[in-house]
Amino acid sequence: TKINQILMTYITKNPSLIEIKHDGECHSLWEIKDQEICEYVIRSLKGQKLMILDGHHRYAASRRLKTIDGVDRTMMMLVGGGDPNLLLLPWHRCITGINTERLSAIVQEYVGSSYDDYAAFIEVFKIKDEASSALYDGSSFKILEGLDIFKLQKMIIDPLIEKGGKISFRPTIKDAVELVDQGRCMATFIVKAPKIGVIEDMAHR
Repeated sequence: TKINQILMTYITKNPSLIEIKHDGECHSLWEIKDQEICEYVIRSLKGQKLMILDGHHRYAASRRLKTIDGVDRTMMMLVGGGDPNLLLLPWHRCITGINTERLSAIVQEYVGSSYDDYAAFIEVFKIKDEASSALYDGSSFKILEGLDIFKLQKMIIDPLIEKGGKISFRPTIKDAVELVDQGRCMATFIVKAPKIGVIEDMAHR
């Protein structure tokens, strides 16, 4: 928190090095040369534990850079868990190669409510706290209760994949739903973004 305060004070008093507008948003970059600030950040991070989000992708990319291009060090962004600018986005799970009867049976005990209309489903799904995930199979949207993104993966998706199912990921609910409607996947699991505290707890455990 102290680091965030120091950095925020610095960037409000100094012009940015680069400023780029993209998709209606402004992205700014500052270069901090203040030795006192740099040393404080280094001292503050000493002995701290860092959690690597999306670590398997970052590790694989770093290995390729080292092997192919001879790059020994790769850049990364450090963000405090309590930073108000930290935004986690969900990736919706699209499934193919599964038995639909098995799918229905395996999710049955978690189904809370069902909606035929997309707009009605979205309205409820966004505000209902216990609705952490949902299933769309082309016929209706089924809200799944008690299944956050981690439990959904372990208890529902992994068993389906073990039986020959294949999984792909889509960044928006609309994309995932369209894949089902187009017949390119059999069903999609719609998920809410997990809270950073839940991810930290999972990582420590």
